[in-house]
Amino acid sequence: MKKLVIAFAICLAVTSCFNRQKTKKTEEPVKTEAELMAEAVVKIQLDSIATEIGKLQPVGLVECIKNGEVILTDSEKAVKPDYLADPAYAKDLQTLAQKYRAVAILGVDAEVAKLYDMPTADYDAALKKLYADINDPAIKAFNDCPTLQVAIERCYDTAKENGREYFFWEAATAALVEQAYIASRNIDKFIVAFNDKSASDFSYNVILLTDAIDKLASINEEYKQLNESLKPLYKINAINLDEFRSQLESVKDEIVPARQALMQ
Repeated sequence: MKKLVIAFAICLAVTSCFNRQKTKKTEEPVKTEAELMAEAVVKIQLDSIATEIGKLQPVGLVECIKNGEVILTDSEKAVKPDYLADPAYAKDLQTLAQKYRAVAILGVDAEVAKLYDMPTADYDAALKKLYADINDPAIKAFNDCPTLQVAIERCYDTAKENGREYFFWEAATAALVEQAYIASRNIDKFIVAFNDKSASDFSYNVILLTDAIDKLASINEEYKQLNESLKPLYKINAINLDEFRSQLESVKDEIVPARQALMQ
């Protein structure tokens, strides 16, 4: 009988210990007042960055393709690009952050596929599923907007209302990186989408968006790896078209891992 009592006591002790450990693991960490203040400052800074981007003229590869400024001959269309993302990659994504970035990347690549007269049914299906998974009208509107600037202007406030502004910056950054990546794959053809002003504005966009991710990384561990992967883009700071072409050439290999990180 004594042995049974001891065994029962041990079971209770083990169970109690297990429950305490389980409770400890599920408890949300309490943020200090300093951490809350730091987050508030970053949010104000992100608002300022969004406003600054909204002041720029429309720039970027996607809008130039939509506007018919990038023209391919039949022979050029016959050589299909092998650098576009496979829409199937989105099937394995689990987190909202991954899915927001995928919407931006596949949205850009779908426009390039259209330029080459490639079928886009797989892109459309993947984007439709991502829109449903994310369930955020702001992000669908992001791809429907004619320019990155208009997208930010129209959608940022909506994202804030839904408490998803952090995810919004993921999508905005992914869209810009993907355009830089695409442009670097065929610089001679896609450079026609830019002039001195738009090249300078595109570079400024890179600076602003990487700054946004850097600030997010200062208050959220999840953004630190992404922030590190974007460091090669800090080299894009052109003030004219010649500098932009040269910088794209110099970082074309470094953009690849940055883009790969966005797809993970």
